[in-house]
Amino acid sequence: MRRHRCFFERRRAKTLHAGAGLGLVCLIQYPLPRAAHRAVRTAEWSGSTSASPHGRSTGTASSCSAPASVRFLRGGAAMAADAASPERYGCVHYRRKCKIRAPCCGEVFDCRHCHNEAKDSLEVSIHGRHVVPRHDIKLVICSLCNKEQDVQQNCSNCGACLGKYFCAKCNLFDDDVSKNQFHCDGCGICRTGGVENFYHCDKCGCCYTYLLKDSHRCVDRAMHQNCPVCFEYLFESTKAVSVLHCGHTIHLQCLYEMRAHQQFSCPVCLRSSCDMSDMWQKLDQEVAASPMPAICQKKMIWILCNDCGMTSNVQFHILAHKCPGCSSYNTRQTMGDQAACSRA
Repeated sequence: MRRHRCFFERRRAKTLHAGAGLGLVCLIQYPLPRAAHRAVRTAEWSGSTSASPHGRSTGTASSCSAPASVRFLRGGAAMAADAASPERYGCVHYRRKCKIRAPCCGEVFDCRHCHNEAKDSLEVSIHGRHVVPRHDIKLVICSLCNKEQDVQQNCSNCGACLGKYFCAKCNLFDDDVSKNQFHCDGCGICRTGGVENFYHCDKCGCCYTYLLKDSHRCVDRAMHQNCPVCFEYLFESTKAVSVLHCGHTIHLQCLYEMRAHQQFSCPVCLRSSCDMSDMWQKLDQEVAASPMPAICQKKMIWILCNDCGMTSNVQFHILAHKCPGCSSYNTRQTMGDQAACSRA
């Protein structure tokens, strides 16, 4: 009886597998306990109906809780329903229902960032490296029906919305509208964070938060530069960017790494990247507690302050040299006279 029962269930499994497009695929491990046989018989109809106590179909969907020896994988219409969820489309950069055809190489990618990561990496020959400009994208492919078409928000074939946020100027699609995207005509690209929270600085050539409107130092095209640490182009970077006191820009993560390695000056101009007044007070105490020997007490040197640009003649000390103009210890010793040491 045991052998006949197992043969009967194998026939059932083949029947279920043949009708997988109707809703369920059943994977069975043999031999089955008696409770599992009842679960299999019930699972045959769980994709469309549920069994009533009298053995009739009630016409409503139900879920079957099978034992550990039976696993059910949804197939057919159920898989199509899962595929319609927006989380199944897009990439790590954008959640959307379309792909792009790169005009430079003709290949299909989820977005331009995916293209640039694949075509502008160290693994690619230096002669084959390239990036795709966002404004040059002309064709997109619908992820639902695979229809290739011109850039537009709704698919011309199936009518699906390719992205809840759509910018025809940047050819940008994104279903995640929680980013509060907006297009800046001054930058020429889309930004995130809400148009009410940012303004465009014409001299720096970028959108800054209103908190910096009256406090930051303007540097001509400050954002149109590479990060001084990782050398990524800051203007189109998707990472957070920090504006230093000197006006130069740097990735926020790169700035944190610099401070973790005790680097507190701008990599470009060497000015202090943050308020160092507490550190200068501690250095005052260290210098006062470390008197120089008599042979060095009358030694004078010329220093240049990296913060205010002032050149001064100060007493030599082995620990640090304080600028008499701004009380900063961010100084360096110079070898020329006062005229030669003046900062341009």
